[in-house]
Amino acid sequence: MTYGRDAADATALVLGSGPARALLESGDRHAVTRARQALETALSPYERPDGVRLRGAFWLVTAVTDAGGRQSGSGPPQMIADPTVLRWPGGGA
Repeated sequence: MTYGRDAADATALVLGSGPARALLESGDRHAVTRARQALETALSPYERPDGVRLRGAFWLVTAVTDAGGRQSGSGPPQMIADPTVLRWPGGGA
């Protein structure tokens, strides 16, 4: 998956969304600065001409219930998973 044009751009994406953003909003600003610098340093070896790209895989999990909220069928619940690498616009994996 492509995270950004360079390490600084990728750092902004990672720290600007989800749980990371929530943690940083409530953190000490000096600690936030150190975390941002450390992440940018860690991501810099992954910079390429086409951006910062990291390999990854995602588990897509689905479940089915009947109208009463119980799992359909008999026996213990089963997880159906499809380990799929998601492809994003621009061809990033």
